[in-house]
Amino acid sequence: MQFFFGMFLSDLSNHQPTLDYINARIWIRRFLPPLLMFIGLWIASYPEDHADWANWSQQLKDMSTYILLMKQDTARFYTGLGMDFICVAIFLSPTLKDVLSSKYLLWLGKNSFAVYLIHGTLIRTILTWCMYGMSIPAKVEKEVDGKMTLVNGPGLKHGGYVYMTVFIPLFFVLLYFLANLWTMHVDPLCARWTAAFERATLNESEKTTSSGPAGHGLLSQPPA
Repeated sequence: MQFFFGMFLSDLSNHQPTLDYINARIWIRRFLPPLLMFIGLWIASYPEDHADWANWSQQLKDMSTYILLMKQDTARFYTGLGMDFICVAIFLSPTLKDVLSSKYLLWLGKNSFAVYLIHGTLIRTILTWCMYGMSIPAKVEKEVDGKMTLVNGPGLKHGGYVYMTVFIPLFFVLLYFLANLWTMHVDPLCARWTAAFERATLNESEKTTSSGPAGHGLLSQPPA
């Protein structure tokens, strides 16, 4: 569904009569985008688990029984549907387009794939070390079934809200700094390797195609 909706919205953005119709009606650009943005954020916020913990998510869950077949991924459906509403809101609003086209947001978007690649490793290492320290609590003895047994000690505890206030912003600075380095250096290197592999593969394919049995070219004439 997302693929076809994206194609449809892309065609609309290049359809001049549609653009003229929207630009000629101020109410479309002023009132529809905020409404669609609110609806999109509301729908896309549907939780992956425990939808019954809040009234609004329970209402969406009940509504999904009339829309989806049984055993469907309700959370993924609502996330995609909410993003559709948000995309339409951006499409109809010149202000949102200008805001999202700022050089700072474009820079964040340029590095988003690198952030996706490295954020998990950094969370499990640097951020965890900063918040919880680098030592694991020692095991303690505990009586289990009448016998003293070593069990895991108390769980890790972070340093408090001061640590969170200091280290989480610093973590994001480090994350995007490393992501920008990845985008500038690793991505071009991978692109060169991919291009070299493609050239080697295509050249080998051309050699195989142009060669016939016993090493004779397909276009060569058989011996008289």
